[in-house]
Amino acid sequence: MPHVKITKVETIVVNMPMIIEGAVMPKQGGRPRTSMDTLLVRVDTDDGVTGWGEGFGHRIFNATKAALDSFIGPMCVGRDPTAISALVDELQRNLAGVGRNGPAMYALSAIDMARQLVPFNLKWLEEPVWPPEDYAGLARVQAQGGIPTAAGENAMLPEFKGLLEAGAVTYAQPSVTKMGGVTQMRKVVALADAHGVAVVPHSAYFGPGLLASIHCIAAMPRGGLVERYDADFAVNPLHDAIHPDGKGCIAVPQGPGLGIDPDLKVVEGLRVF
Repeated sequence: MPHVKITKVETIVVNMPMIIEGAVMPKQGGRPRTSMDTLLVRVDTDDGVTGWGEGFGHRIFNATKAALDSFIGPMCVGRDPTAISALVDELQRNLAGVGRNGPAMYALSAIDMARQLVPFNLKWLEEPVWPPEDYAGLARVQAQGGIPTAAGENAMLPEFKGLLEAGAVTYAQPSVTKMGGVTQMRKVVALADAHGVAVVPHSAYFGPGLLASIHCIAAMPRGGLVERYDADFAVNPLHDAIHPDGKGCIAVPQGPGLGIDPDLKVVEGLRVF
């Protein structure tokens, strides 16, 4: 039987207007936030099968889209889509010269802040130190701040090894759209489980990135929480698949692949690039 080959990698940006109730305008980074961008990635094969993924989008989708269109997508064309691990490993090696991690984030000194927040009985304190690679500092917050710590939404697999070996977090937060997809996410889940650390994936997405996160969480030995960004939309390409029920639970889609494909009519209606 001949090998299946990838024939095309297409990026599609959709912009979903948010449902805004009341007089208070949602803001992020000090600016009004009235819609959400999602960077969909469509992968076609020569046997007629299409797969859907999501690249980290939000306000930097132009950079992610350019990387996919100009060199990552072309590297995938002609390759076997069933040999995922080998392809991901080769892509990471080929991209090492331009950097595998995302842009740096802002941060704060955290121990004093953590102590002031103790009375609020927080579930965790997220990404409290700068730089994020300061695992010793994060471990001090964990030990002295009095609140469990969570981190990792911008970390790759090597960073998670250092994070966990330092005993720096109670909750590891890998992001499936940033760290290399489900293949790398599974490795982080196994590593965290070996260290006795819970995994709560960063999943502030509304496309295949959220679906992939849901499947990864459902496959964990003890399950876990799903991060659902605090926004709703009049229409979205995945319809009710991204909505929690009245009890705050979200269903695992049961179809092939990630369980459900985006509605192409809705995609075209929302498409901006």
